[in-house]
Amino acid sequence: MQLGYVNPGMQPDVFDIQVGPCPIGQLENEYLRRIANGNAMFQAEFKSLPESTGNITKEASLNEINKDKNRYINIIAYDQTRVRLQEIDDEPGSDYINACYVDGYKHPAKFIASQGPREDTVNDFWRMVWEQNSTTIVMLTKCFEHGKEKCAQYWPDAGTGTYGPLTVTCEDNVTCCDYVIRKFSVAEVEDEEGIHARSVTQFHYLGWPDFGAPEYPYSVLSFLKRVRQMTYAKSDKGNIVIHCSAGVGRTGTYILIDTMIEMIANEKKVDIYNFIYKIRSQRNLLVQSIVQYIFIHRALVEEYKFGHTEVDLMNLTKYYLTLTKPDPETQKSGVDKEYRMVASQHVEDTKQEWGNKEANKEKNRLRQVVPYDRNRVKLERMIGEEHSDYINASFIHGYENRRAYVATQGPLPKTASDFWRMVWEEQSSTIVMLTKLSERGQESDSNNSQSHEEVCHRYWPDQGDSSTQSYLAIQHVNESDQGEYIVRDFQLTNTKGGGLRNIRQYHFQDWPEVGMPESGVSLIKLIGEAHKHQKNINQFPIIVHGSSGAGRTGVFCALSILLARIQAEGVVDVFQTVRTLRQQRPHMVQDPTQYQFCYKAVLNHLDSYGTYANYK
Repeated sequence: MQLGYVNPGMQPDVFDIQVGPCPIGQLENEYLRRIANGNAMFQAEFKSLPESTGNITKEASLNEINKDKNRYINIIAYDQTRVRLQEIDDEPGSDYINACYVDGYKHPAKFIASQGPREDTVNDFWRMVWEQNSTTIVMLTKCFEHGKEKCAQYWPDAGTGTYGPLTVTCEDNVTCCDYVIRKFSVAEVEDEEGIHARSVTQFHYLGWPDFGAPEYPYSVLSFLKRVRQMTYAKSDKGNIVIHCSAGVGRTGTYILIDTMIEMIANEKKVDIYNFIYKIRSQRNLLVQSIVQYIFIHRALVEEYKFGHTEVDLMNLTKYYLTLTKPDPETQKSGVDKEYRMVASQHVEDTKQEWGNKEANKEKNRLRQVVPYDRNRVKLERMIGEEHSDYINASFIHGYENRRAYVATQGPLPKTASDFWRMVWEEQSSTIVMLTKLSERGQESDSNNSQSHEEVCHRYWPDQGDSSTQSYLAIQHVNESDQGEYIVRDFQLTNTKGGGLRNIRQYHFQDWPEVGMPESGVSLIKLIGEAHKHQKNINQFPIIVHGSSGAGRTGVFCALSILLARIQAEGVVDVFQTVRTLRQQRPHMVQDPTQYQFCYKAVLNHLDSYGTYANYK
């Protein structure tokens, strides 16, 4: 595979592009070679792709009757590959929709790449789904982005909607952090007996910006696998309908990743450039930006390196026992190896300028755990206090919701008021505390593991008393000892602008000063209670802290995500869960012992169900 050399006689900034299949084992090196010098080789390679290939015509798209059905004037459907709707009597152009058949891996016309429906083409969209016998829709855009409509909402949020000759009934709606799964029953209006009703599932990915790429490849790979898991079991499936807004950029990127994963499985190689070249003869501009082109490579490198980390519940015990066996040569277990791999992975965008400003350094409990600028919690700046917007805290995505948690350090005496300001400003109703106020110094810089020191300042008053932090009055209303944890209820009153909120703190008592809890049962019980309280109040985020806001805090967040995914999908992925957490805050799940505890706690929890098949 050759790319990016300069031919004699050519201008130095002109590349002669020669691209062929790449063995999957070489893909990471090729990716690293291309991103050098500001992605120069990627830029040259992508620029060499023509907008369209092959002998194509576009008469139907440009016909005056149909032109207004196109969302964008430069995104058209080729006559050779366009989806033709059944004509409606006395309606010229009724066979037209801006959608094209696109090949998959050794599967002609596996996909239908469509523009996001306009308000005046929603009925046509559902006619296409019905006539093509499609049971799967993949949606890769929000309806509105940056204040502009990108796609009409073509489905009912609840109940039944009528779209031309079809009724669409919303039967189920499952929300995850990055996507929503909606299940519809589609039927012909004239079919009173309903014998022709059909089930259609829409997978709606929410975290993909227009012309850009998602923050983490793993989120797209996980989404894609979820689509496959729920789609490929259908024996009567038709074409998979995929759309974003224009139906070329994000849509083409998804098709490429899906197709190349199949190529890897069958041929141990990828052929990204040539496959894009091929399918641009079926729809123009598939994979629309250099960012998307690079993202395809990133995602496939990640899939090759880490693609088999999900474990089905029924195989989890066997997998865990294998992980715990020491290697005969190194005496290191698979858990150690897996954790080292997690801990060694590159983190995108590690700027920590705010936490390392001289005025903010003293607000950090540990110099090693400082939030990344990109997802740090920003406090409202106090008048006359330049650096009062900083707190050592990071937003963390959960399974069902973005920014489901705030991972923060145990407050210092000088940051207790900042902590309560954060609780108020983020409208949180739930605090989880995972440390005692003083412990042996395993989470501190001290080398004396026998001496006790403060690892968290006591930031609340005694029961029945009140205290004031900044403009907030904290009243300690109630306290109850639940054995494994203490529940404290506070009333938080804004003395400056008015208003009162009820806050509940869950203080976990079952974490030993050194090491891990003997079992994960008590911690998982706490997780369940904290999330139940949050859902009853319906206020995110849950604020979680230990001492540094990384080790025990990471374990809490990891287990919360793992349990939610088990409930929804029946799979466990400790590796990617912890890896994703560490992309959001340094040192989340900070050592192999904590990493192994994530496995043990899940198994402890599942064992309480007798057989894992009964879990749901």
